[in-house]
Amino acid sequence: MKSTEKELIITNLNKLVERLGSQNKAANFLNVSSATVSQIINGKHELIRDEMFMKVKNNLNAHNLKHQIAETHNKQKIDFFLKDAKEFKSVHGIIAPEGSGKTQSAETFTENNKNTYHIKCSEYWNRKYFVQQLLLAMGEDPEGLTTPALMDKIIRVLLVKQDPTIIIDEIDKLSDPVLYFFITLYNLLEDKCGIVTLATPYFKKRLENGVRTNKKGYREIYSRLGKKLIELPEPTSTCMTQILLINGIDSRKNIQDIIKDSQSDLRRVKKKISANNRKKAA
Repeated sequence: MKSTEKELIITNLNKLVERLGSQNKAANFLNVSSATVSQIINGKHELIRDEMFMKVKNNLNAHNLKHQIAETHNKQKIDFFLKDAKEFKSVHGIIAPEGSGKTQSAETFTENNKNTYHIKCSEYWNRKYFVQQLLLAMGEDPEGLTTPALMDKIIRVLLVKQDPTIIIDEIDKLSDPVLYFFITLYNLLEDKCGIVTLATPYFKKRLENGVRTNKKGYREIYSRLGKKLIELPEPTSTCMTQILLINGIDSRKNIQDIIKDSQSDLRRVKKKISANNRKKAA
C-alpha cells in the first residue's frame, strides 16, 4: 500500500476518533482492535499488515473522500433538516429518488458533526441486528447483549450526549417488525435526540397504504413523522453540473455527455468522475 493511501487513512481515522470521542469507540465502529487504531495513529505501521490497512480504509469509506461534495439543492435541504433535528431534537422523514445523494449527504453531515450516528439499513436486518448496528455506529460494543439490553444501552448512551442525532438511512428496506423499533426510539428519546429517516418515494406509498388499511404500527409511525414527509426532487442538470465542475470535469461536452448518460442518478455521475480521475492519473 502506498504511503499516500496510508496518510489518507490516518487523517480520516483521526477525524473518526475526534467525532466519536475515543480510540476504543473508533475501533468498535471499524470492527478492529483498539491496538490497531493506536498503532495506525501513532505511526507504528510496521506492526500492521496491508490487509488490515485495507480493512480500515474500506470501513472508513476513505475511497469516497476523493469525491468532492457540491452544495446542491438536495444536499442543502437535507443539511437544513439534519441541523434542525440536532438543534431542536426534532424528527423528520425525508424521501427522494434513488441516486439523488441522500446517503452521501448524511455521511458528510455525520463526519462533520459530533454525536451524529448514521446507519444504512438492509432488507436482511432483524430487530437485534438493527440495534447492534446503531450501537456500533455510536462506537459502543454490542457483544453479548440481548436485544432489550442493547436498546437500554443505546438510550443510556444517548441521554448523556450533547445534541445527539440518529440518521436512519434506507428505512424503507426494513421489515415491519424492525420498523416498529422507530416507534420505540421515538417514545424513549422524544425531545432528547434528533431523528431523521431517509428513504425512497416507495416509503411514502408504504406508509400511506399502511395507514389506509389500519395496519399495525403505521398510524403511530406516520404520526411521529409529523404526518408529512419532506419530498426532494431527482437531481437536476444544474445540480449535476455543480458536482462535475467541483470534481474537475469542466469540458462542456464531457459535462453534457455525462448528464445525458446519468439518467438523473448521481451514482452514475460518480462512476464517470472516478473513471475520469483514473484516466488523468494513468
